[in-house]
Amino acid sequence: MPPRQAILLILRLVIVVMAMGHAATVSAQESAYTYMHLDQEDGLASNDVLSILQDRKGFLWVGTNNGLQRYDGRQFIHFRHNPYSPNSLASDIIESLFEDSRGTLWIASAHTVTQLNPQTHQFTRIRVPKYTQEEASARRYFVEDEKKQIWLLTGKGKQAFVYKADQQAFVTLPQTPTFPNPDSAYASLLAPWKSREAYVYLNDSRGIFWAGSEKLLARYPGTAGFEMIPAQPASRYGIDYNRIFALAEDREGTVWVGTDKGMYYFNPGKQRFFSVTIPSSTATPSEGIIPTDFIRTQQGELWVSTLNGGMLRYDSQFKPVTRPVRTANVALPLWCLVQDTNGTVWAGSQEGTLVALEQDGRISYIHPPALAGQTIREAVLDASGILWLGSEQGQVFTFNPLTHKVTRLPLDQLSHTLGRVLRILPQQAAYVWIATSAGGVFKLHKQTATVVEHYHTSSKPYALLSNQVGDMQWVDSTTLAVSTIAGLHLLNTTHKTGTTFTTSEGLPANALINVIPVKNGDFYVTPQNGLSRWNPQTHRLTTFSSRDGLSNTPFLFNASYRLPDGRIVLGTMNGFFYFHPDSLQDHTPPADVLITGVKVMDKPIRLDSAMAKDSSLRLGYKENFFTIEFASLSYYDDKQISYFYQLEGIDQEWVRAGVNRFANYTNIEGGSYRFKVKAQRNDGMSTLHESTLAIHVAQPFWKTWWFRGLVILGLAGVGIGIYRIRIDRMLALQNMRVQISRDLHDDMGSTLSTITILSAMARQQMGKNTGQTEGHLEKISEYAQRMMETMDDIVWSVNPLNDAAQNLVARMRSFCAETLEPKGIPFTLEVEEGASSLRLPLALKHNCFMIFKEAVNNAGKYARCQSIRVCLNIQKKQLLLEIRDDGEGFDKNQVSQGNGLLNMQARATAIHGNLQIVSAKGSGTTITLKAPVNG
Repeated sequence: MPPRQAILLILRLVIVVMAMGHAATVSAQESAYTYMHLDQEDGLASNDVLSILQDRKGFLWVGTNNGLQRYDGRQFIHFRHNPYSPNSLASDIIESLFEDSRGTLWIASAHTVTQLNPQTHQFTRIRVPKYTQEEASARRYFVEDEKKQIWLLTGKGKQAFVYKADQQAFVTLPQTPTFPNPDSAYASLLAPWKSREAYVYLNDSRGIFWAGSEKLLARYPGTAGFEMIPAQPASRYGIDYNRIFALAEDREGTVWVGTDKGMYYFNPGKQRFFSVTIPSSTATPSEGIIPTDFIRTQQGELWVSTLNGGMLRYDSQFKPVTRPVRTANVALPLWCLVQDTNGTVWAGSQEGTLVALEQDGRISYIHPPALAGQTIREAVLDASGILWLGSEQGQVFTFNPLTHKVTRLPLDQLSHTLGRVLRILPQQAAYVWIATSAGGVFKLHKQTATVVEHYHTSSKPYALLSNQVGDMQWVDSTTLAVSTIAGLHLLNTTHKTGTTFTTSEGLPANALINVIPVKNGDFYVTPQNGLSRWNPQTHRLTTFSSRDGLSNTPFLFNASYRLPDGRIVLGTMNGFFYFHPDSLQDHTPPADVLITGVKVMDKPIRLDSAMAKDSSLRLGYKENFFTIEFASLSYYDDKQISYFYQLEGIDQEWVRAGVNRFANYTNIEGGSYRFKVKAQRNDGMSTLHESTLAIHVAQPFWKTWWFRGLVILGLAGVGIGIYRIRIDRMLALQNMRVQISRDLHDDMGSTLSTITILSAMARQQMGKNTGQTEGHLEKISEYAQRMMETMDDIVWSVNPLNDAAQNLVARMRSFCAETLEPKGIPFTLEVEEGASSLRLPLALKHNCFMIFKEAVNNAGKYARCQSIRVCLNIQKKQLLLEIRDDGEGFDKNQVSQGNGLLNMQARATAIHGNLQIVSAKGSGTTITLKAPVNG
């Protein structure tokens, strides 16, 4: 080997070793499971898990030496013993758990039993008789018989107590039935597996019988005895313990193991990827086998070429053939495999070496000169029996296995640097398709050796996202799947068009190194790490992990192979494994979603106490900020489940919650709603039923029917009141108008009548008695003046511009000046500050002024006073008018009331006022009017 090639080989091996890291060799045990682990860092109350039970709703109950816990796949709810509360566990050490046919949970400790109602979380402590000294150290467990009676048994089976509900105690009966003892039934099978501790047992739904103590044992269907399940404590997905306390199986077939180092769980039925046994003589323990290619021979065997272990052979069940094919030089890397029409298997290697492996075991090495310096990375057989070879150096050759003739195909016509040849795929009889690591994909005519189509980043009408191809496979007779470091292409070779897919269309990564189409339209794809199933139509992506039995080991380029029965083989940096796509189609729907809790204003509430008789959640109008928590209780597939919810009346469509298991709602209006939730696995399977919760949020009192009725009645009352006030005002105004018209009729009618009489008398005396005629004319003038004043008062009163009290004051001042100043009588008019701006009703304004006018007139004419004082004040919505003179006064008892005084009293009554006249001879006269301002 030339030095340059040797250096390249060394570098390649160094890279392989670095990628492998500290990976261990592939285990020879196919029954080694992948375990998930929970301990105190995940929320367990204690790493000593003594008992495990799944109830009928799907919750997992875990008994530890530090209390009882309920687990929903994400969080633990913890229950402990409280010496001050009878509504608590009798003991924190939970040895055994049991759910009876009524759904009641029974909890056994060393000397106590507690009964739990899972709906109300109500604990009831049950009295237990004393155990014998021999049975005191044995573990206790429960059994329900055909009569629905609950029995408490000891591990050694020598004591049995039955529960009596009327006594709330377990009691001893004179005769007790015989219950089967697992220790006795399996004593002979467990003889080779002696243990210092008692065994716990589980007979799972697959017919596997498990026994655990200081070892985990399994008896598979059809086998005679137990076999030990390896612990693998150093593995990330192994199991590590000193003692097993509990074994349980949930409704999905997941096996739960309670140990002194936490709780482990695994699902044998869902671990569908199987690592293949590597013969122990093939590789040294310090290195892993690196497979490069696979081929199913005409004899039905699977042959595997490796970089560091020669050739491996397996039968159809992946069991190693007794004598593996060993090349003379084990260090000779084998890169690719192909079988010719005569049955000879050809392997491509370094330095242009072709290794011929015959079925009878003969091996020959061929070094064609045309292949000198070439590393053969790809080999394929066409329909004519010719082998097509692709090299690391980007060259393509044809090889005749009969004549050993090698022909190099001139690819200088391509302007791109090709890199290494990754795949060669024949199409019909005339063409082959070639994928390269740096030059894209091209179609070659076999007879003329000419490139008829070339797809790269600049090709038209269809271009690739990158020239760096990862893999190429036929989807059907006309469609090629081509992966690059930038995305996946589906090329239609008939129409020379294509479709591009990236992570935007659901791919797990843009750079894919293995693409495996399967018959139902799905693709199995691998980036450097991880395996996923992807559908180009739905864009649905399902990623497989250690929970499915898939180890987290980097994949190799183009190291995939489809067997005729549909199984797929994939090579990794540490061996290879196989699976069948049909086994990954889980047709079992996820468990129906369960409402696990409700928070109101971020405070948890108990559903049982908040639920009404109609099974609806009743919330007050101030409790309209709430969170609903839910879970499918599918523990093993929890990370593959997405949730969808909808609150009818609020959400127009289903809301995708993803892996979140809660829904928040804020400021919800009062009313009745229905909350719906469902779950869907990544493979598209949904829960069979939607889970619902009826929610009623109370209306605030101002939105209730009775409050709205009261508001309507109140508004109607207010409207009626306003209407009544308006009518009253209209009536008052009408009364005022009637009064004014009556005044006009009385005053002006009488005045006009008097004027008429005086005019007639003046005409009769005219020319006869000049003195009397002048007297009559003077009276006519006086009555006319009085009538004008009356008219002026009425016009002033009805004018709304004069409603302000200041206008009344101004008119009073003007009247006093006109009446008193000619007589030499001084007057004062006092008005309280603030009263002038008050608006006065028409009736009050008119009558108040007329009373004032009558009083001032009387004082000026008859009182012989030296001064008059007028005060106008507003107190407590009452108008106070006082008119005081210092005249002679009079005795009311001796003076008959004339029209003036009577009119004043009548006007005061009309405005619901009170008029007082205080007078005495020699003391002057005081007239006081009190009247409400609002009429």
